[in-house]
Amino acid sequence: MLSIVEQVFKKLNIDYTPRKNGVELQFRCINPNHPDRHASASINTQSGQWKCFSCLMSGNLKSLVKLVSGDISDIDNLITPKDTVQFKIGSIYKASTKNILSYENTVNFSHTIDCLMNDFMPATRDITSLNYLVKKRKLTKDTIKRYRLKYCKTGQYADRIIIPYYMNDELIGFNSRYIGDNPSTLRYLYCLNNSLFESFIYNYENITNNDYCILAEGPFDLMYLVQCGYKNVISTLNTNISRKQLTKILNFKKIIFCFDNDEKTKAGQNAVLKHASDILDFAPDLPIYGAELPVGKDPNDCTPDEIKDAFSHLKRIRLEPKVVPPSIFEYMRLNYNQGML
Repeated sequence: MLSIVEQVFKKLNIDYTPRKNGVELQFRCINPNHPDRHASASINTQSGQWKCFSCLMSGNLKSLVKLVSGDISDIDNLITPKDTVQFKIGSIYKASTKNILSYENTVNFSHTIDCLMNDFMPATRDITSLNYLVKKRKLTKDTIKRYRLKYCKTGQYADRIIIPYYMNDELIGFNSRYIGDNPSTLRYLYCLNNSLFESFIYNYENITNNDYCILAEGPFDLMYLVQCGYKNVISTLNTNISRKQLTKILNFKKIIFCFDNDEKTKAGQNAVLKHASDILDFAPDLPIYGAELPVGKDPNDCTPDEIKDAFSHLKRIRLEPKVVPPSIFEYMRLNYNQGML
């Protein structure tokens, strides 16, 4: 069943791409003064609120209809009473299902965490975990305590460093790093509240301003950079950026990547390009830089001087713009301005 927003878009011949299971629609900005080639705008199908992440124009569904039609159409003429009733029935069903699944997810996670927390201890209290974090990861006791790192000796997460993830001081999940001697054991195991983790950005609550952010690849890299004196260090903990994470990242005036400089796989460099592409799709003019570390090293491998040198020689990341055919409305506007229509 199409939402009211989708019905309006179809009647106005606005091309769009559904996101988040249809909760959001991505489309080219309808601002006449912004020839958008990147589908930089997004609208929420439940609220009707829309925004272009490039030119920053925003509004509601009613203002969008006026802007696209040139004040000759009214939203009431595009939506029939039958459309409204059908949408409300569908929305109630979807909202109820989503709330039920979210509740079950939260309950199951809370029960799991309660059982697991009995097996965890502060990482500073165990000599094995302390040696790993201090010698291998070069973290101080203050940093270990600041990020509330723990250690598990027994159970499902035995011989693992526990890295907890908090949102508004509520535990929403954790990552665990195996430090034992069995080479066949998975290095990382996760326990996450998926209903909340989609919008989570690690260390985001410690941001001091929106002048810039430093994106690190993993939690240990992030901790070490903060320990070296760098501020506004965050991590998405993933090679993908969700729409909710992207909304937060776009609040910064400048973005600096400090990822691993993998010599063979180039995984870190490729991840930077992927992240940068996702960001520039919505904000083509946003300054994005890369801190190039010594070959074969990640931030945790570097000395403070090597990291300082990388940040002293930041490189601007620019990507070739994607060629997107103009929408019918953009075509009409461009040709009208040139006197062809």
